[in-house]
Amino acid sequence: MVEFRVLGTFEVAVDGRVVPLGTPRARAVLALLVVHADTVVGIDRLVDELWADRAPGNARAEVHSYVSRLRRALGAAGTGRIVTRSPGYLLRPGAGEVDLRRFDELVAAARSARRSGAGPECLARFREALRLWRGPALGGVPPTPALEAEAARLAECRLEVSEESFDAALAAGESGELVAELSALVAGHPYRERSRALLMTALHRSGRQAEALRVFREGRDLLVAELGVEPGAALVELHERILRGDPGPRPPVTRPPAVGTRRVPAPPNTLPGDIADFTGREDEITRLTATVERGNAARTVVIGALGGMAGIGKTVTAVHLAHRLADRYPGGQLFVDLHAHTTAAQQPMRPAQALDVLLRALGVPGRRIPDDTEARSALWRAEAGRRKLLVVLDNAVDAAQVRPLLPGAPGCLALVTSRRHLADLDGADTLSLDSLRPCDATELFARVVGDDRPERDPAATRAVLAMCGHLPLAVRIAGARLRARPSWSVAHLAERLRDQDRLLSELCVGDRSVATAFALSYQQLDAAHRHLFRLLGLVPGASFDARVAAVLAEVGPAEAEALLEDLVDVHLLQEPVPGRYRFHDLIGLHAAATAERDEPAASRDAAVDRVLDHYRRAAEQADQALDGGYRAEGATDHDPVSAMDWFDREYPNLVAAAERAARRGRHTHAWRIRWAMGNYLFSRAKAAEWVAGHRQALVSARHVGDRWAEAAVLAGLASACSNTGDNEEALEHAERAVELFHALGDRTWETRARVTLNLVHVRRGRAREALRVLPRPEDLGEVDRVARLKVYNNLGYTYYRLGRYDEALPVLEEARRLCHAAGLPHKEPMAMASMGVVLSRLGRHREAAECLRDAHLGFERSGDRARAAYVLGKLGVVACAEGSVTAAVDRQDRALALLREADLPDVECEALNDLADTLWAHGTPDRARGCHVQASDVARRSGNLAEEARARVGLARADRDTDPAAARRHLLAALEIYDRIEAPEARQVRESLRAQGVVVEPEPSAAGVVAAT
Repeated sequence: MVEFRVLGTFEVAVDGRVVPLGTPRARAVLALLVVHADTVVGIDRLVDELWADRAPGNARAEVHSYVSRLRRALGAAGTGRIVTRSPGYLLRPGAGEVDLRRFDELVAAARSARRSGAGPECLARFREALRLWRGPALGGVPPTPALEAEAARLAECRLEVSEESFDAALAAGESGELVAELSALVAGHPYRERSRALLMTALHRSGRQAEALRVFREGRDLLVAELGVEPGAALVELHERILRGDPGPRPPVTRPPAVGTRRVPAPPNTLPGDIADFTGREDEITRLTATVERGNAARTVVIGALGGMAGIGKTVTAVHLAHRLADRYPGGQLFVDLHAHTTAAQQPMRPAQALDVLLRALGVPGRRIPDDTEARSALWRAEAGRRKLLVVLDNAVDAAQVRPLLPGAPGCLALVTSRRHLADLDGADTLSLDSLRPCDATELFARVVGDDRPERDPAATRAVLAMCGHLPLAVRIAGARLRARPSWSVAHLAERLRDQDRLLSELCVGDRSVATAFALSYQQLDAAHRHLFRLLGLVPGASFDARVAAVLAEVGPAEAEALLEDLVDVHLLQEPVPGRYRFHDLIGLHAAATAERDEPAASRDAAVDRVLDHYRRAAEQADQALDGGYRAEGATDHDPVSAMDWFDREYPNLVAAAERAARRGRHTHAWRIRWAMGNYLFSRAKAAEWVAGHRQALVSARHVGDRWAEAAVLAGLASACSNTGDNEEALEHAERAVELFHALGDRTWETRARVTLNLVHVRRGRAREALRVLPRPEDLGEVDRVARLKVYNNLGYTYYRLGRYDEALPVLEEARRLCHAAGLPHKEPMAMASMGVVLSRLGRHREAAECLRDAHLGFERSGDRARAAYVLGKLGVVACAEGSVTAAVDRQDRALALLREADLPDVECEALNDLADTLWAHGTPDRARGCHVQASDVARRSGNLAEEARARVGLARADRDTDPAAARRHLLAALEIYDRIEAPEARQVRESLRAQGVVVEPEPSAAGVVAAT
């Protein structure tokens, strides 16, 4: 569905969504086609309309280009709407797609109903027609002769229909409820005798005869004084009837008087001009328009307060909305700049000054304006009460400055803009503007540039807009710079903006500058707020809380929070979620630049060091809650769940803090922050980031020459590499970590490193070697509780990999007991998961399911997505064993998707083989074979020999009947792997080969010798 909307700001909606139409001239082309719908508009006429006598040589080609872009903008829904028809183009809208046509149809229906005596139907159709209007017709379109003439024609038409609608309402018996609207109509069009007659009739029928007569006298005085003519006979006759108490059944229809030689004064309008390339803000304008309609219906003063940071487009939006709503306020439209942001030449306007400006705009002589502010405010309210006014109070300091300036009469509208959030402005609908949506920023940029360079390089355009933070002022300045440099490409502009140190200075054109706009806001702050604002520019990362601010400013958390909230109120900070703060990107750059300029170097360095200290301590305390073993500096107030939540919030800041620490030579902070993120990164399945971060941590640890630090980071890096499938590198790091801890005499951390080495060997398919490197439980001595627990867990898992299930189970049960005894309930799911897998292999499926369900719930609660996904897959294995094959496939499919999302190839190949086994039971052998193929590929890439061999056995099963030779090759390949890793599965593979006539004798080297029989 396509909607062409003429009756208000010109726009086109496709399926209810307003679509960008490109440059201003492209909008004008479409507007001309719409107002001449179903009629061919020649290219020459379009050129004349767009350029008059200044058409460039390629004007016709430009028109063709505009039409082409418009067709693309309309998309599939608009196919066939714009038709090429010699000598130009034709718009062929569908039924009901042009609001102007719908308006004409409704007006015709209303007049037909009136002729047939159907009064209620007549009134309903008139009102339905008038509701289609959203503001002055063809708003926001560049003026061309034809469009200006059409807009004037439609304005007159709207006025006539309004009068007919009021006429029908009076005929239907309405009167008192029409007075306010008719008063506004007369105030806006004081020379229309028809409107004045309608108001007189409504007043008289409401029992307000004296007021009706006063309306006549005011009209007569105006006509005599301004035009030198008396009212028409029909209006005089109505006046006489009111005097007699008989206004007649209908007000008379009269012609407007002829205009004499004297100028007819219009209602005051001091609004700045609307901006032709105004873009976006549909949601905000819709909300404020709804507020206006509700307020008018409730007969109250409507106040809309638009807040936002410098450059966000508050004034532009308020003025645009004022122009759209101007016809609803015929008493006048006023604009006052209250100058909130002081300069050497301009101080904030006092309420008394602003009232003087407003009163004079209404024509009140200076001699009648009292000196006292309260008296001026009272006079202003009295004058405003006689009119239906729209007032824009721009750039307000605060609510106290605005309150005396608010009109008091129902039916008036005040639009207030301020960089401060005006929450204390009673009765106001307060709305904070945010950056433009990317699509709106793109359209605005293209309109300002005025040619097709943005369209030709969309990637560079996106880069420019991202560096502008989608801030309207920045987008306009960037577009203006490009427009002023026809030789520049968008990519060249993007390159100039890419240097963060130059970005703000690049966003400057003429007297418009992003940095200057921000500086005005900064200068309004007091010393404490300016100091914190500067220091916040030094924070590594994108967001922060009150604790970081307190550390920076060396104040208490409560004081820091109060300062932060004040900065939010003046839109120098954003608060996307309660208690979490961030800068708009450009304001963040300004804060950093201001700190560099105004904050002494020693103060800057000390503040950064304090923040790095804070992040190091906080990260280690949160990691302690996840690990449960070592004691971090300071007491932790985290449990495992809150620690994961904290890491989720702070992870980007921790990465930035570690990078900042390394750049500043604070390598101890750098390695300790990154090392403290290991447990979190594993639980959140961020293996690649874990590896990258620990490699940088290793550089920092070696830089400070701390051998314990090097060993700790190497052990973590070994775990990380093993999770990404790089088991050979993991082996090297784990062995070196064991060696270093042994040399240092740290038995606890040597044990932890041996646990890591054990797991690496298991994943390499070397379960027997894995068993040898793991300490025996009876030899653990005084190692800490976490190291002891890890040994039991991994010992049980290694027994499981060796097929020694009866030995694995009691070891895992002891691990579970240790969790309770050591006060580490969040470690219990690991032991439960391993127990569930072992019980499943022992055929004790019901017990296995209970263990696995408990483990899955525990991992879900702690946010450990990787292990939760693994256990979900194993629950599928148990479901299959119990005969619930369809449910098993569903669980394993979900688990596989989660593991792939986590990028854990070592576990993914195991899940693929598990799913393939279930698919055999499900009766879908083709998909089962496909899973084995994928498992083989992933296992080979990740170095998981056991799962590669298992996949080969599955492929042999798939090829057994169709390709026996291929099946034997798969079995022989699986046997070679199983023998190499000394896996118990080798025996079963030999039996399968023997059944096919192939005898393989084992050798001491486990390489195997093949003999055909």
